Parts: sequence; C-alpha cells; structure tokens
Amino acid sequence: MNTHGSTVVGLDVHKQTVVAAVLPPGADRTRETVTIENVPKAVERLVARLAASGPVAFVYEAGPCGYEVQRQLTTLGQPCAVVAPALTPVRPGDRVKTDRRDAEKLARLYRAGELTAIRIPTRAEEAARDVVRVREDVLADRLRARHRLAKFLLRQGRLYRETKAWGVAHRAWLHSQRFAWPALQQTFAAYLRALEEVEAHLAVLDQQVGDLAQQAPYRPLVQALRCLKGIDTLGAVTLAVETQEFRRFPRARAFMSYTGAVTAERSSGGMVRRGSITKAGNAHPPDPGGGGLERPVWHGGEP
Repeated sequence: MNTHGSTVVGLDVHKQTVVAAVLPPGADRTRETVTIENVPKAVERLVARLAASGPVAFVYEAGPCGYEVQRQLTTLGQPCAVVAPALTPVRPGDRVKTDRRDAEKLARLYRAGELTAIRIPTRAEEAARDVVRVREDVLADRLRARHRLAKFLLRQGRLYRETKAWGVAHRAWLHSQRFAWPALQQTFAAYLRALEEVEAHLAVLDQQVGDLAQQAPYRPLVQALRCLKGIDTLGAVTLAVETQEFRRFPRARAFMSYTGAVTAERSSGGMVRRGSITKAGNAHPPDPGGGGLERPVWHGGEP
C-alpha cells in the first residue's frame, strides 16, 4: 500500500490501552503520541480526529489481542494492516523498548515498506481454527494428567510391564489398584478421575473436528489433502484451518517458510553452515499428537 500521501498511525495494542504514534505525510518523525483506552468508543474518537485532516493508514503487530481493532478500523472505512512481529526489523544494540517507541517504529517502518502484513482471517475462519487449537490444548492436558498418574504410581512402586501403556489391559490394571492407606486411595482416585475427565473432553473435541471436516468450505480441501501420503483427517483439517488459502503462497518455498520447515543457515565467505529446521513459523503443527481421529505423519512436503 502506498502511504506517502497518508498519515501513518502506528499502534501498540494492549489489553487495557492502545498507544498511537502519528506520522504525518512527508515527515520523517512522528508528530504526536497518544495513549487511549482499548475500547471501541475511544478508538472511534481517535479515528474521527485524525481522519478530519486527510487519509489515514493504521498498522499494528499481531498479538494476543487478536484482530478486533483491525476489524473496527476496517468497519470505519480506514485501512489497517496487521504485521508479523517476527519479521519486524530490529536494530542491533537497541536495548530500549517502550510502547511509545514500538508505535513510532511501526509507523516509520510501514511508511518505508519494511513490514510484512499478514492475512486477516474472517470470524468464521478464526472460529474453525480455534476448535482445532483447543483440541491441541486438551491433548497437552491429557499428557500432563497421564504423567501425574504414572509418577504417583511409580512413587508407590506400582509399575505396569505387561503390554503397551494406556491400552485396554493397562486401563483394567489401573482400575484394579487398591491402596491400604485411605489418603493414598483418594489421591489415586483423584488422578485417575482427572485423566478420565480430560479424555472425555478430548473425545467430544475429536467429534467436533471430524464434523468440521465434513462442512463447507473445508470438505473439498480436506478430501484433497487426504490424498497425500501420510496426511489423514486430523492433519488435513489442521492444515486447512491454519492455512485457509493456499493460493496466497506463490511457491512451495513460501509455504515451507510459513510453517518454519526450512533449515537455519549461518554462511559467510567460503564457509557454509546449515542447521536444523528453524521452526520460526506457525506454531501449530499439522500433527497435534493423535487421539480419537487418525494420526497423520507430517513429512514437510509441498502442500
């Protein structure tokens, strides 16, 4: 977006406040920096005051506050870009970080075209993505519940060595455990109950993810992704909701950069050093760890 004829406003968005740095057209330094409440009415007043002097372009970094500010500004008819924090240039040796400096830096870098804007998901896309992500969270809860139960039994000298853990035979063995001390029995029952409650929650989420795979617009994409080796329902749904639109990646290399599945490199002169994959991309992998759905195997190939 060409912003040389517009006032660029860099925003540092937090839960309670928004810091706005105003960079006028043709200026190399911000004119003013204001702090407002992060509420729709305060944002609307700021937009009305700035837009009265001419066209305005807003920019802020993606973060835990989501896209509500961007959606409000778009509704008010103002262009607003949300940029990737990991791709924001940082000066070596710059050790001072404040909300004001962050907002001013965003305004200057956006005017210079040095920032990378991200794709803003629709509310429906964000809702579908959150269903898959909450399943990842519950999957991590199940792992913690299993560890707590297993470590408690280990402290009591109760080891299961017959078959694979957490299978049918192991479950029967767990339910057969009895302790002489009532406090130990109560502790064991609490750990086991916590595990079973998490597993019941996970089963419900598995069904919801499976239902999502059958709904538009994900059904055709999930069916196509399942044709790839190692990608089944769970992996296909995760890829679909996290990526949303594969056509926004001009090449396979761009998609691999988005996932972080590219190798690190520190080469200089005649020396070439390559390391492991960077993982500096989307933190939600296509394989959240299995469960009620089929567990896929992620090979890191082209989409």
